[in-house]
Amino acid sequence: VESPLDAVREAKRLFDELRSVYGVRVSADFIVGKNEEGEPALFVVADRIEGGDPLRGNAELSDKRRIAEELHEVLSSLVDYIAEKYKNGEYILWDIVRSEQYVYGAKKGEQEKHLYLVDLDPDMVSRNLAPGEPLSDERREDISAFVTELAYFIEDSEAALYTDFADIWKKLQNFCASVTDTKLRDDLLEVVL
Repeated sequence: VESPLDAVREAKRLFDELRSVYGVRVSADFIVGKNEEGEPALFVVADRIEGGDPLRGNAELSDKRRIAEELHEVLSSLVDYIAEKYKNGEYILWDIVRSEQYVYGAKKGEQEKHLYLVDLDPDMVSRNLAPGEPLSDERREDISAFVTELAYFIEDSEAALYTDFADIWKKLQNFCASVTDTKLRDDLLEVVL
């Protein structure tokens, strides 16, 4: 990102994309503006979600089933997300692959519960300058860390909800096997196999 304004715009674009392309419920809107010093800033207008950690709460059985269904969608979307970001050499929102970053609950004033991403720090990590160019060590480490955290998220979800996400594991394994950078592919396959 070349300037603070570019960073702010990119963070907004990434969160909007997470919501519109990948179907992850993001509990806020992002507005690009200026702070008191007149510098570009990203303002987050967050919805209040009444709920808790989807894996560590004392949810009723019907809620656990719903949580498992929504987690399945989110985890599958996160695999799609990292696959596309890798393929296209794009920035990655790092802080979206742990259960603590999500809340299962309802927006204030609403009854219907959903899984919401509530950790809204615009924490972006490296990108390639152009799709298809060799990966830097930093990019390789960023992708490896994302996939490792995602694998833990899947494991934790299966254990906490007594469910099996075999199809998500398969999808993640397929992505890892498709990685063209040999060192990264070997590192990723070690995590997911």
